[in-house]
Amino acid sequence: MSNTDRVLIGKIVAAQGLRGQVRVQSYTDQPDELFNYGEIRDQNNNVVSIKFDRVASRDVVIASVSGTTDRNGAELLRGRELYINRDQLPKIDDDEFYVYDLIGMPVITDQKLNLGHVITVHNFGASDILEVGTSERDSVMIAFPMANVDMNNKIITVPHDAI
Repeated sequence: MSNTDRVLIGKIVAAQGLRGQVRVQSYTDQPDELFNYGEIRDQNNNVVSIKFDRVASRDVVIASVSGTTDRNGAELLRGRELYINRDQLPKIDDDEFYVYDLIGMPVITDQKLNLGHVITVHNFGASDILEVGTSERDSVMIAFPMANVDMNNKIITVPHDAI
């Protein structure tokens, strides 16, 4: 599986308790959805046998990892990223996209000024925010509702006054 075929769906962020459970930050709409896609692999492309236990918060779940039975073993898993193959995602219509599809997409203003490429998409609660890497600055944040995404031409256009 190449890196372009892989989609990051979560990350083990901490050990939980004494019996080897872990806290997993989920990057899916509902935190427990990351267990609905089938085979999960880590950043080294190793299969991770992980089982959902319960939801801990809005974006964190408690899970058990096969072979991990104590806190020390769970601590060793901290930082492990969890991926699925892109073809494991549900099919979507042509006019729809996954947030993942925006990463790397060029961003221009409605006056054709090149701003750079999408580095990541943040959501701090109100709405999604595009972080765009620019050549003049480190990055600029743009409210996603201001963006017009053209999936056919693979480009995002924002109003000039949005920057």
